[in-house]
Amino acid sequence: MAVPPRQFAPHVRDQIKSIQNSAFEHRKQGTAALLRIIEDDLPRLAEEGREAMASLLQNDSVHRRQLPGYLDFTEFLGAHRDALNVSRFDIETAVALVKIGEAARREVMRFVERQQPTDSKEVYRIANRWRERSKSDDESTYHDVLGLLTRRRIRALRKEGMAFNRLVPKLHDLMIGYDDKSPEQKEVIRPKIIEMAMELRERFQKECGTQAIPIEDWGKIENPADRALAEADHALNVLAAGDFDQELPSIVPSRDFPFPLFPIGGYLRSWHAIDSIGFLARRGKTSSRRYAKRPLERLSAVDVCGGVGSGALGLKSSGFFPSLLLDGDKKNVDSFLASRKGWRARAVDVNKPEEVAVAMESVVQSLQGRELDLIMGSLPTKPWRIKGPINYDEELHSAAMTMVEKYKPRAFFFEHSEGLTTRKHAKFYLPMTTFFAEQGYYTTVFSLNHPEFGIPQERTSYFLVGVKNEFADRLYHPIVRNPLTPTVAHLIAKVAFPYRTVKGYAEVKDKPTPELTYNNWSSAWLRTHGQNATGDLSGAYTENNRAYWADRGFELFPETDAACEVGTHPAQLRIPMTTSVIKALQGLPKDWIVRRENLHDTMSALCLTTPPVITAAVARSVHAALTGEQVDLDTEGALKINASPFLHHPHYVDDMGDAKGQLAFLWRKGILTMRGDRPVDMADNDPDLSQPPKDLQLGQEKFSFKKRPT
Repeated sequence: MAVPPRQFAPHVRDQIKSIQNSAFEHRKQGTAALLRIIEDDLPRLAEEGREAMASLLQNDSVHRRQLPGYLDFTEFLGAHRDALNVSRFDIETAVALVKIGEAARREVMRFVERQQPTDSKEVYRIANRWRERSKSDDESTYHDVLGLLTRRRIRALRKEGMAFNRLVPKLHDLMIGYDDKSPEQKEVIRPKIIEMAMELRERFQKECGTQAIPIEDWGKIENPADRALAEADHALNVLAAGDFDQELPSIVPSRDFPFPLFPIGGYLRSWHAIDSIGFLARRGKTSSRRYAKRPLERLSAVDVCGGVGSGALGLKSSGFFPSLLLDGDKKNVDSFLASRKGWRARAVDVNKPEEVAVAMESVVQSLQGRELDLIMGSLPTKPWRIKGPINYDEELHSAAMTMVEKYKPRAFFFEHSEGLTTRKHAKFYLPMTTFFAEQGYYTTVFSLNHPEFGIPQERTSYFLVGVKNEFADRLYHPIVRNPLTPTVAHLIAKVAFPYRTVKGYAEVKDKPTPELTYNNWSSAWLRTHGQNATGDLSGAYTENNRAYWADRGFELFPETDAACEVGTHPAQLRIPMTTSVIKALQGLPKDWIVRRENLHDTMSALCLTTPPVITAAVARSVHAALTGEQVDLDTEGALKINASPFLHHPHYVDDMGDAKGQLAFLWRKGILTMRGDRPVDMADNDPDLSQPPKDLQLGQEKFSFKKRPT
């Protein structure tokens, strides 16, 4: 059992601090000297050639494998000198960066520039992951298919396989543009498609050497390669049988499934025969998605410092079920339950283990012996600001360590202030990471710049993230490669200027009406202040910041929580900082409820909360580490927050308990209904579509689809 930081003797803490400072200074001096040699001294030998430079370095005890780092530093890494001149940089890292190539180097430098711990091993790991991401789904799955076929095929049939590869592109050529051709042209092409599909079907079945998977069971197929083979087999079967006329065979759930299933069709994969044949011909696309928009495997989570609930909202949007939310402030709990009825939230002092144990009983029982997947929270207190002796029992740092030690989640992350990880406060940070390491966790720090995640605030959030050592190689810092930050105007225009005329503007533009004056005033504000990022809302709501926010066009302490109306707006370009404006800037749902005694306290609580999209980004990285389900944050909608009030709602994939299982179940029902093997109204009060996940016992009424009107 690790020694809690409160038990370290003063002289031990002093020794830890002294050793760390000494190591840091030596590393800093070594890095500075290395860069000086590389950039100043070596170029003097440039005219003598690389051989002379290499000879000098080798004679100076530089290992041969390190030579590229010295000789090619300026050419490949000179532009990144400032980013590399940090304590984490060494010559082995330079060697790795030189070797991996320009495109992969740009990807690695995204992590280095955010001061993520990056050594040579990490450089190669990030570069390899980037190369894997760069592969198209078609390319990746096709190679998997080739591996399956290689294991299944018989040596004597390899000639058949070569013939198959020659014929597939010809069939695909016949199918291209078929749906748009005239009926006369289709009469000529259709028999050729059938004839060629019959020949390919026979060859394919010999090559594949396995029994076809029924179409209704496709949703149960985990391996994308197996799914691609099943879809291709079906495509050849229906084409060879001539089961098409004016359009090539396809199944589009949102179009073909009957009510009440077709609204969920958008979450189910479509199938097109031409795509399957194109895949076999190594053309076009495949529906296999290694990097999805939404994680499908649902994991259990507990939020130990819930605040007003934005963290739980982020968890729910990132593949976790927030099984329980704890907070020491009953007002926070009441606010959260007012926003999200039916969720589990308790007012508990997390520094009192006995209260936490009582609240956690239901979670432990519902897990039924399985591991808790995640504990998250925040470490808002700053122990270094406390005068006199520090009582660690009253610090959330100690409470976080206690909960991790007792409940042993597979992962955790805690938001904290930037100062916790600085050398000045190492006596608090170092014992924490040492403690978690002894508990079997790999820890790192994520720093998330809010504008990169769609929040136009000059603000950075920091998280201490830990996963069990077995998942460490799959934990990556969440990075958006092509950030598209919305403007302040885009986020708040509707709530800040609800009376602004848009469609009817032409009707008032030539008249000196109050509406025209209001339109001109609001348009001027949006042009002047709406195109820039705002300041950090987390520390906004204080009297000292009134002038700061006035320069950005906001009245920080409005008299009422309402937008300016026509005829009552001020002459200056300043709008009230209402709760609606703050919610929009923070990315919170419009209907999110925060209950406080007065308007000032309500706005202060909203400003202090962390935007749910920031929590979701961290949670998705952790989810990917635990499950292997990577989510590409650059995919459209990948960072969208699910604002549904339901914790479990089978109509939305984000809310499904066992999302993979239920989508497979819905696919099967849709196919069987299309074939007439099930009645259309089969979903009424269907327990398979209504039961919550096994690790979440909720006292909610079951949701059921309405029957189709007769």
